[in-house]
Amino acid sequence: MPPIETQNLNQKAVLWMSSGKDDYGKFTVISPVEISCRWEEKRRQSMASDNTVIAIDSTVYVDRVIKQGSILWKGTMKEWTKLLTTTDSRWLKEVTSYNEIPDIKGRKIQRTVTLAQYNQQLPTVV
Repeated sequence: MPPIETQNLNQKAVLWMSSGKDDYGKFTVISPVEISCRWEEKRRQSMASDNTVIAIDSTVYVDRVIKQGSILWKGTMKEWTKLLTTTDSRWLKEVTSYNEIPDIKGRKIQRTVTLAQYNQQLPTVV
């Protein structure tokens, strides 16, 4: 039986992990990978680090540490490669926060990210 923190991660997502910023201050990402997750779509509001209100579209349970500014797309890598001809970024989501919730003994960690709509083209892949 898989560990409890990854037991219910039955969905797939494509992840472009943030790798920093370019010379113009825009996020850069590394090549995409497919990850296991559990995607919960629920709209709510949250406060950004600069105290502005942002709309959160989804909470995603993940199996790894994911940096703020990373991009997620709900689906498999195979499905994504079929969509590469489109420039529609409506379904891309930006990671606005990353949270870890340890168990009472601090041995197992449940990881979640919150996502907001990403209205730009994919950042530069480095």
